[in-house]
Amino acid sequence: MIHQQTLTQLASIPSPSSGTVSIGPIELNAYGIMIALGVIAGMWLLGRQLEESHLGTRDDASAIGVWGVVGGVIGARIYHVVTDWSRFSDDLGSIPKIWQGGLGIPGGLLVGIVVGAWQANRRGVRPAVALTFGVPAIALAQSIGRWGNWFNQEL
Repeated sequence: MIHQQTLTQLASIPSPSSGTVSIGPIELNAYGIMIALGVIAGMWLLGRQLEESHLGTRDDASAIGVWGVVGGVIGARIYHVVTDWSRFSDDLGSIPKIWQGGLGIPGGLLVGIVVGAWQANRRGVRPAVALTFGVPAIALAQSIGRWGNWFNQEL
């Protein structure tokens, strides 16, 4: 078992002073990198589970994941706009500007899961199967993606 002092020391590791990674002239946000790695890991797990159960393919998982992520980003932005309406009520043009921050996980999960289940059904994968296998895939994706908050100095 890990000693309490060790946990305290680990929890006190500060975030990096910069949340960006520079590769030549290209600057990438570490937050976005972690989200992308989470999505890739989640789609990999979903595909693995579908193929091992002979209920779908990795291609099915990729399609479900891509559609789910698109729906999730839209849902996350809608959730943020609705829950912080005073920030947008006088400037409706700023609603689609997700690069300026503001995504809400509850909305992302709700819309992303519904869209992913719809896409699963379109591909011949029963939505109940996609949801059953999708839960651990989403948890894996979230656990990796949340490290982006550490790089973003939001923890």
